[in-house]
Amino acid sequence: MNKSELEEQRNVVPERDRYDLIIIGGGPAGLTAAVYASLLRMRAFLITTNIGGQTVEGSKIENYMGYEFISGGELIDRFQDQLLHHNYLDHRMAEVTAIQSFPGGFMVTTQEDGRYQAQAVILATGMRRRMLGVPGEDRLQRRDRKSTRLNSSHTDISRMPSSA
Repeated sequence: MNKSELEEQRNVVPERDRYDLIIIGGGPAGLTAAVYASLLRMRAFLITTNIGGQTVEGSKIENYMGYEFISGGELIDRFQDQLLHHNYLDHRMAEVTAIQSFPGGFMVTTQEDGRYQAQAVILATGMRRRMLGVPGEDRLQRRDRKSTRLNSSHTDISRMPSSA
């Protein structure tokens, strides 16, 4: 799209679809940005394909800020409660297909051909786990497993081998 077409599109966006901020992504980072935007009384808009991001896949989350242990589902429920019930925010469950910049802002287009305009955009799209494509991989996904962690309270640095 050239500059004149983009300028034309910008003028076509109805006032109700113009925002101070558009946040793309509904994981912990995007939802936190949305809550703070709401608290700052910004006219903000959240676009996401799901609420919770990878948290949806977590059966057990340890040491998340404020919780020693919480399930992924419970954490998502708390995200939704805080965001949607305590901090009203416009939101749409959709996939973003294009972001175009123009002087003074951005045009965000969704798969459903929705067009939204904002002065700023936060991309909080997170990451997606890749599959290896090996036999049995589906069956083994999300099995309870522990990773080795370095805990400074249990590590005696003086007993570690020197590299000299």
